[in-house]
Amino acid sequence: MVVPTNLRTGGRLHSLFASATRGWVNRVLPDESDGSPVARLFVSRALTRSERNLGNRAVIEQLARAAGFEIVHPETLSPQDQIALFRGARQVVGEYGSGLHGTIFGSGSLHCCALRGTSHWLGFIQSSLAGAFGQSVSYVFGHAEAHAVTYDFEVEPENFRLALRCLELELLSH
Repeated sequence: MVVPTNLRTGGRLHSLFASATRGWVNRVLPDESDGSPVARLFVSRALTRSERNLGNRAVIEQLARAAGFEIVHPETLSPQDQIALFRGARQVVGEYGSGLHGTIFGSGSLHCCALRGTSHWLGFIQSSLAGAFGQSVSYVFGHAEAHAVTYDFEVEPENFRLALRCLELELLSH
């Protein structure tokens, strides 16, 4: 199998990105029925070192768990298990970063909600991924210093509750 290179430049994706990804994913785990029964995932970065740290992670994860999200740490899973996990997801919420980018294994009806700081270095690759795979995406921002590359941020619990309510309504409408 040939995999094209340079499929990403900054926050933009080449038009071949989705088909190239689907091609290698189907070689790694070809059975589409192997999706996880977990429909709502919260991707935690608690076990990783990050340049962007959610300072009130425990509070946010507790709210997510109470809303029916399963807390997951993709970096602890094999590639096959990550693919299966995201294939079954309808909604994925979590701290912005590579773990959240596992949405590339999800369906076109998946909705992703990313939590991140407000520094000028936003890097909206998640939006490009959503566009490439026909998914929807939203963001909940917490304050970070404007010029920070490495930072801690906190998402206001009330803002997160509102996002969770919107996601719940989205589930009910389908």
